[in-house]
Amino acid sequence: MKITLELPEDIKALLNEDAQNLADDIKLMAIIKMYELGKISLGKAAEFLKLNEMDFMEILGEYKIPAIDYSPSELDEELKTLNKFLN
Repeated sequence: MKITLELPEDIKALLNEDAQNLADDIKLMAIIKMYELGKISLGKAAEFLKLNEMDFMEILGEYKIPAIDYSPSELDEELKTLNKFLN
């Protein structure tokens, strides 16, 4: 799918980016935001960006976005499961 987006002409100069780098950044930000909002999975986000999941998780870290966002109860369950395997 191709999406056309109109931006102010001076945005390239303001951000010091050429058109392709700006387009790549917008795509990255859109996919990161969709992941952050829970609209797409980590695997799908990585796939859309043609990255492996570890590389995408590193990018999320650069933007201070948790790759895994457990609720307290989910974290407790994960820790219980992990402890079963360690003991």
